[in-house]
Amino acid sequence: PEPAAAAAPTPEPAPSPAPKEAAAAVSGDMAATLAGITVLSAEDTAGVDAGSLVPSKGRSLVLMMTNFGDFDSWEQAQRLVDELGKLEQAGVTVVCIGIGSAASAADFCRRTRLPPKYVHADPEGKCHKTLDLAPGFGREGGLLGDVDFVKNLPGVAKLMIMCAGIGSQNTLKEVFRGYLGDQASTPVFNEGSNVDIGWRAGFNLVGKGYQRPFELATLRLQNMVEILSNWDDLKPADDQLLLQRGGSFVVSDGQAVLSHKDTGILGYAQIDRLVKAALEEDPTAPMSMETALDLVRRAAKKQPTNAKEIYQAIRVLEKKGKKPIAPESFRGQWRLAYTSGNAKDKDAQNLARAGGGGYFPLNACQSFDPAPVEGGEGRIRNGVYQGPVAFFFDGPFIWRQKQNILEFTFTNVAIGVGPDSTYSQAIEAKDWKTVSVNAGEEIKASDKPGKNPFFKFIYVDDECLVARGRGGGLAVWGRTSATPVQVDAGKYEKVAL
Repeated sequence: PEPAAAAAPTPEPAPSPAPKEAAAAVSGDMAATLAGITVLSAEDTAGVDAGSLVPSKGRSLVLMMTNFGDFDSWEQAQRLVDELGKLEQAGVTVVCIGIGSAASAADFCRRTRLPPKYVHADPEGKCHKTLDLAPGFGREGGLLGDVDFVKNLPGVAKLMIMCAGIGSQNTLKEVFRGYLGDQASTPVFNEGSNVDIGWRAGFNLVGKGYQRPFELATLRLQNMVEILSNWDDLKPADDQLLLQRGGSFVVSDGQAVLSHKDTGILGYAQIDRLVKAALEEDPTAPMSMETALDLVRRAAKKQPTNAKEIYQAIRVLEKKGKKPIAPESFRGQWRLAYTSGNAKDKDAQNLARAGGGGYFPLNACQSFDPAPVEGGEGRIRNGVYQGPVAFFFDGPFIWRQKQNILEFTFTNVAIGVGPDSTYSQAIEAKDWKTVSVNAGEEIKASDKPGKNPFFKFIYVDDECLVARGRGGGLAVWGRTSATPVQVDAGKYEKVAL
């Protein structure tokens, strides 16, 4: 079978690069675009021209937040607090404009601990409209916004519909991530961080060094309780502005060089990626081969690393690293670490968390034992191992050197609990006779693959293996042993994990 999904631990966040392409563009001068719109300071309620907040020289990080009683603005603000020191030290100007009154902005700052000097209120969401940010479900320009019945629904009713994922891309996926955990992300609660909690050690019972199950959901529950308890103070005067989505921009010398427009609830740009971009000399520079290799090697070890950056790293290797791969280089056992799922290039360029694949949640291991002669059949074992239970397939493969393609099939399936209780069953591989040397046909390594599944190898070294499956999915494996499985097909052997 081809690769599929996500999982794993290890402490430090990756020294990964900033995103290289904008999800959306802002033309012209950012200050000029916002000029003439009055926003109110959260610090002293004074009115100021929004355009004057964005300097014409130097680097700026501009966050167009949702309303001050919205999950997105709270999470962005809470995460931003921990990054302010870096940004200030680098001379990056931080501008946050949210929807609501000056009083709600001040209350928002108190509760999220974001210093009010960075925050301004836009009571009518004029900045968001000027920047063409998503209006949300049932509003003009949004899904069903031209249907009178929907358009006239109360804002809260429309918000509930968006929370169900309607007119709000990837919202449910991000909600589930909060409950299920994300082994490609760093922990939510860290000692001394803005959102630290006294009982954070409780999450260590299920793992360390990554975002554990229910960890992000816990933060969101805390935020929900705080928001609902102070709803009247935080909500915008116009309930239709509850639907308005935000956007984030890295601005250099007045020009937006990187931008993101939220597509739904919890679709805000990740603060860590924005900060990396804001601190880079050239946020639009393409990823280097050195950085790409560092990222896939981290992924092979299942260290917390932004999944979208892993995807981008693989694409860099795929475009730049087209070298012949010797079969002996991938002999051994490999643990599946990362899979892209159905992610596309445009998904990886988007700065929100959802999309880009992730770490595979189970212990999946592939064993490759190349043939001793070119064109001969090698042997593959592909299995999932959880505790004492093993479920695995065995079969032959052909290595097509010219294309770096490993074409394979399975001729046996087995399930067992240890070597003494394994059930094995032969399975028919109809299409393999068209490539099998045992069928008496001459096989050339340069031949194109047939109808069978295959992996097109992109990169292999002592630590990692990177490939694209026949269905288009990308995957990263980490080497666990230089010795392939030794037992016969259908026989149990403990694998290296």
